[in-house]
Amino acid sequence: MVNVEDYIRSNIGIKTSFSLDELGGEDNIWEQSNTLSNSRFLPEIIRTILDKYDLLKKKTDANEFIKSSIKVNNHFMAFSESVEELINEEYVVNSLGNEFENILLERINNRKSDQEAYIASTALDASLRLALNGKLNKYMLLAKLTDIKEKENEIFLNKSIRLLGVSFEQWRELELVNILKNLVNNPIVEPDACFEIGMYYLLNALTTFEEENIILELENSKIWLERAIKTDEDRSDAQVYLNIINLFLSLKHNRPYAEIDQIVKNIENIVNKRQYWLFNTSSSWLSPRYTAEVEWLKLSYEVRYIAENINKESWFEPWIVLERLIDTFKA
Repeated sequence: MVNVEDYIRSNIGIKTSFSLDELGGEDNIWEQSNTLSNSRFLPEIIRTILDKYDLLKKKTDANEFIKSSIKVNNHFMAFSESVEELINEEYVVNSLGNEFENILLERINNRKSDQEAYIASTALDASLRLALNGKLNKYMLLAKLTDIKEKENEIFLNKSIRLLGVSFEQWRELELVNILKNLVNNPIVEPDACFEIGMYYLLNALTTFEEENIILELENSKIWLERAIKTDEDRSDAQVYLNIINLFLSLKHNRPYAEIDQIVKNIENIVNKRQYWLFNTSSSWLSPRYTAEVEWLKLSYEVRYIAENINKESWFEPWIVLERLIDTFKA
């Protein structure tokens, strides 16, 4: 009989993956499940199972092993990698059923020690991604999000605050904004909380149709983004959106073209720098935000074009300026 953990430990430096045969077959894994469930090498075992999942003779045993492992594994790196492997396999998630999702939700509750907090934040991340894909009831997730307190473990707070922002963007539950406003009193997450609140007001501006209210929401967003930058000068994301707001306020107040041109150059410079920083990032929620920043940059080019041409004599082809002006405000 192959001792699965010993075999992986002996070969982990020279092999990147393991076959079922190398690990003694699927029955050998199920027989050693009590030990393997809490193994540091759980990700390697999970990948081996997933690689042959459709061909397994005892899929029920495989599902029980997976669920048991996610329930008891206390090695935060092993837990994180294993969960990442699993939630990317929709068929497997469906096969695991509601029990798998409930286990993830349960693991969010224990977050006192640093190790528990890391596991809890990973479980929260995974639960959000499942909820976004319709695999988990959003209200069960929202109950966990609205339970986040100001005095939580720092690791958990740092990793979960972005998830509050993503959740609000998706479901527009105002209680999530109230949680963020409570968290600004914690210096550790103040910059992140301020940024997410700034994005909340920016979203309000984008979904409001009266000019007076749009300007008010933009000004509110500006206050929170400036606070985010003040408490963390490296907040390039906040700098992007602050410049975008200044751009539209400058257009609104008919500021000189040179001022608008400089703001657009600022946006371009920051977005390009962020492209290098975000390159190859594995965080699932970062890519969509960066895509939005690129679209804002494209829109800023249109604003600059309008600012340059709106006061010129445009009798030759006036519809070009007007059409681009209308498209900008529609966007």
